[in-house]
Amino acid sequence: MIGFGEKTYPDTIETIVRDKALLGVFQDFLKGVMADENINMYLAPHEPKVVYERFIREESAEQVNVPGGLFAIAHALAGQAEEDPQYWQHPDWVDILESFRSTCAKNLTNDKLTQFWRSKQFKKHHVANGGKPEDLSSPMYNLVDPTAPPLWQQAAEHFQFKNAEVMKAYITAFERRGEDRMRTAAVKILKAEGSKLTPNIFNKVLVKYGFAKGPASSDTKNEEPKLVDDGIAVKDWQKKMWANGSFTIAVKQFIEAKLQGDKQKMVSALDTAQSIAAVTVDKGITKKMVATEIAAYAKRKAQAEKPQKNEAIDAAAQGDTPVQADGGTRTDLDISLVPKVDWQTFVKLHDIDNEDTEDLKAIALLLIKKGEDHALMSSKKLHQKLKKQKSKSKFQSASHILGAIRDTMIRKKDGKKPRKVSKAPEAADG
Repeated sequence: MIGFGEKTYPDTIETIVRDKALLGVFQDFLKGVMADENINMYLAPHEPKVVYERFIREESAEQVNVPGGLFAIAHALAGQAEEDPQYWQHPDWVDILESFRSTCAKNLTNDKLTQFWRSKQFKKHHVANGGKPEDLSSPMYNLVDPTAPPLWQQAAEHFQFKNAEVMKAYITAFERRGEDRMRTAAVKILKAEGSKLTPNIFNKVLVKYGFAKGPASSDTKNEEPKLVDDGIAVKDWQKKMWANGSFTIAVKQFIEAKLQGDKQKMVSALDTAQSIAAVTVDKGITKKMVATEIAAYAKRKAQAEKPQKNEAIDAAAQGDTPVQADGGTRTDLDISLVPKVDWQTFVKLHDIDNEDTEDLKAIALLLIKKGEDHALMSSKKLHQKLKKQKSKSKFQSASHILGAIRDTMIRKKDGKKPRKVSKAPEAADG
């Protein structure tokens, strides 16, 4: 809180938006200094297409001022959405829009709040509120904040729910029962409120924005790699950096570009990751620091995916036989096929969530670059993940997943669309 005379006011963006009268004055001030796009972006509900068109697209009149790296990630995903509208519901939008939102809040805090307390708009509001004009010359900082509204009430306001009690009941049940058991309830609630969000996105935003705690069984749980190796302590900036969803997206883009041998995309992805870390974590983070983190992450990932010598034998004994017995690379396929595959159709055909698309792409790249033994390892992890989530997936085993991916890649090479693949993909007809 900040005080002027006998009056106090919220002094952070998060608390100002809860004070509707002060928010209106703040918005009026921002319009006067041509900076209202930042508060409008911060207040915007989670509707990726609407937010992108209004605040992010190049020709937008309200385009916000954030690092180019964030724009690069948003433009890339929006480009996919223009080809397939389902990408507007991609879970990566939660992390991307939160990065935009937090950056806008930081811009307002650093550049505009001090000006606001000295503005004619605030002076008029303060006097109308019973204060005196001379109070503004002696502000009192760091006063105790009033008790914030309960999180369920904040969530209801953020999602613009007409019935806040419904949000309260849902969050209570979500934290107790877990996401998987609340999907049907989420569908009904979102439909009743007229929301276009999917249950997965809705739940992820609830957890990401701190409105609800993700239960242990929830797939909204952060599954980024642990950063502690051999007892070495992890610094605070590293934890914050890897906790940023947009940063991890950039890292994945860097690794994919490296697998494809595309140096230009590697440089672009590294620039993006560094700019995101510098803005959202610490401005002192350099490209070298980010590159070191990515290298360590890639090393851990490679070690985790390294197959055991008897992996193929064990898999065969369990009836999970690799599609290609010799474990060789798919020399008849090219990595350029991976981003061209219609993965949205693939996940629909096999009844799995869009969130698993990145896993499918990673398996496809392993299949081509390192062979089917390596790809089978990742397929096993995905199959276990789907079973744990009690997914409706039609996949019966890891080899079923791998076979379906292999079949889809071959069909893409031949100019054909994906198809639903049975347990024995090689036996499926064309």
